[in-house]
Amino acid sequence: MMHAAVAYRAYRDWKSVMNDMEEPGRLIDILDTVIERAPRLVEVQRAARRIISTYPSSIGARTLGEMLDITDEDRIASPGFIDDLKRERATLEKTVIATT
Repeated sequence: MMHAAVAYRAYRDWKSVMNDMEEPGRLIDILDTVIERAPRLVEVQRAARRIISTYPSSIGARTLGEMLDITDEDRIASPGFIDDLKRERATLEKTVIATT
């Protein structure tokens, strides 16, 4: 979960400052990683939610909860999420090409 969560958060955070990046095209690489890992992230989020429900006062539950917080759990679990990412990628690619 950690790798997918970090990739997702990195994409969201870097996207917000994309206009100030020296190499905004690198954001496409991050987004490709997110798209690749998104299906697994959805599965892991569900498993994490079950663990949190079963062991709510454990350190693991607290840690998993923090990971869920940084991954916009509701958005990722929504239908069409991966398609949205692919559309974002196409738009991002056009933007990067236009600025280089």
